[in-house]
Amino acid sequence: MNNNQYIASLKKALSGLDKNSRQDIVQEIQSHAKESGDTLWERFGAPDELAQQYLEGEIVAKPLGSKIWGISKKLFIAIGMAVVAFIVIGMLFFWWLRLDAFNYADENAAQLSDEDTEWTTTEWSDNLEIKLDQVSMVFYWHDEMSVRHSCKSKLPMQIEGAAMAFSRAKCLVYLPKVPTAIKANQSQLVLVRPQHSLDIELRQAELKMVENGMSYRYTIDPSRTSIGDLSSVADAAIEIRIKSLEASISEYSY
Repeated sequence: MNNNQYIASLKKALSGLDKNSRQDIVQEIQSHAKESGDTLWERFGAPDELAQQYLEGEIVAKPLGSKIWGISKKLFIAIGMAVVAFIVIGMLFFWWLRLDAFNYADENAAQLSDEDTEWTTTEWSDNLEIKLDQVSMVFYWHDEMSVRHSCKSKLPMQIEGAAMAFSRAKCLVYLPKVPTAIKANQSQLVLVRPQHSLDIELRQAELKMVENGMSYRYTIDPSRTSIGDLSSVADAAIEIRIKSLEASISEYSY
């Protein structure tokens, strides 16, 4: 039985249905044959048995092309929604990072001694390396040989050998007066009156300096970086060495 004979037998077996329903079923069955390349008999078996499935309300699978299109459409929609959600979350996160809770240049600000502010202290006497990823950090210096920090983050500070790592956080940090290297990726940094020379690497990051009457010798190796009016003093005792890529360096203002 060829396909034409199969269709004729199927129509006859479906005579109990209205014309439009019969036509829809026939078109659906024919599309299967075009996609698979098999004869209708090979694909569906006897035409009267196939007709009986429709008459009893059973549903034959949609054509392969319709399946693929339906799955692809749902997938594209899901991917699109995920991308939009990721962008929105990212924008909200960086907006939150950029908010100043108070004037960070005020080293006597009440927020720094507020009893409700929770601080964590880690004893530290060696040279220090700080790794930052998607954070907003304000650094101060104190006379103690410890790192003292207060963060708004679900991720705690991590210690990796001689390095401290902060990720997706907003923190206030007091550093000891030891040689310190800071590596910042997609982050915002405010340095308030550094008390020791620093080595800083910035990648898609923003650095703001608060000198508060101190003099610094700035050595900057910029690449695609915006640099504001920093006053570099040639004979200053403290050197701030900066290597930057796609970054912004300027004075802090509240």
